[in-house]
Amino acid sequence: MIWKHLLSITLGMYAAIAISCAVSDNNSNPDRDDCNNDGVVNESDISVINRNLNKPVLPRNARCDYNKDGVIGLDDLATHLQNISN
Repeated sequence: MIWKHLLSITLGMYAAIAISCAVSDNNSNPDRDDCNNDGVVNESDISVINRNLNKPVLPRNARCDYNKDGVIGLDDLATHLQNISN
């Protein structure tokens, strides 16, 4: 699974890996995994997470904060990748 490999990569490399991941929509849920709220779960949602890493949650990116801790972090990216790759 993609997300397991992501966690083993050094932090300096994670953004490039996440952007280059192939997104599978087999088990993705647009209500849960559509971070940019465009109605489609795709690479654009990963880009939204990457642009907002380590930033406070705002109304426009609240769907990216999977653990609801108020910050978009690597844990949220890992959860997103896990959700879309199952």
